[in-house]
Amino acid sequence: MVAPTCSFCGRDNRRGVAGPTLAVYICADCVALARQILDASGEADDPPDAIPDA
Repeated sequence: MVAPTCSFCGRDNRRGVAGPTLAVYICADCVALARQILDASGEADDPPDAIPDA
């Protein structure tokens, strides 16, 4: 079985997260980078009131 690739960086996604349709994947490294970006911008401190339905 071929592991899916990260939709953001293109690397192997064995340790990542799949989207709801299994067509989008994000690897652990991209999750960590996104978290660093949000932490630096202060956006992570203000979560939305509600998450919209997909």
